[in-house]
Amino acid sequence: MKDEELPQEDRIEARLGRWLRERGMEVPAILAAETVKPVAWMLAQGVHFFTPHLDILSYLHGGLRERNVQAFAGFLEDPERLEAFIRSMEASARRRGSGRKPGTSGADGRDPD
Repeated sequence: MKDEELPQEDRIEARLGRWLRERGMEVPAILAAETVKPVAWMLAQGVHFFTPHLDILSYLHGGLRERNVQAFAGFLEDPERLEAFIRSMEASARRRGSGRKPGTSGADGRDPD
């Protein structure tokens, strides 16, 4: 089953987004996604090319699955999905930022001094 055929909440970008939100890493994710956006298709082709080699790492590491690697490559190949992911991360960062106490700038809500 291709990643595009999965329910929205099970797609690679949804799983990646949840993982990043749990760690409060929305802003670094936005920066990374915006940085790779112009070359995302080429990166996806590299992922496809190295997938057989990643199988070796999967065997050694145990956490990497070819299905996830291919889903990630499909995510990178589709500019609309990448842009939607960025918008999702921006919205999450805004929600997180609006929960700060007045007069604070730290992500944890404490005074930066």
